[in-house]
Amino acid sequence: MPRLINDKDFTPVGPEWVDVWRLMGAFERMSIMVEDKMLDVGLVDRLYGIQLITLLANDAIYERLKASGAEWQDFIDLCFRIADARKRYNPIIPRDAHFIERVQLLNKTTRNTSNNWGL
Repeated sequence: MPRLINDKDFTPVGPEWVDVWRLMGAFERMSIMVEDKMLDVGLVDRLYGIQLITLLANDAIYERLKASGAEWQDFIDLCFRIADARKRYNPIIPRDAHFIERVQLLNKTTRNTSNNWGL
């Protein structure tokens, strides 16, 4: 998803949402592996934290996630774990503060979207 990383105004359209969901799905699997102690949250943060932060920094993706949290419970769990790890950094840089703020507004029971794929 180079556009997600390189274009701060990227808004997924049609089939681009499938690529977003695919990336989020990979994070869900990592979340389960962290929960099962197969992976360390610090390692996941070190290797993939910037991708997770970039996903949540994207307004379109973030709003869709807020509207469909019930469908992304494991993804949200990982977001909370990474946010908790980043809260311990001193000082907290603005990008991390923004991520932490957004994560705290996520709800794993929200079901406010009728078409999860945005197609």
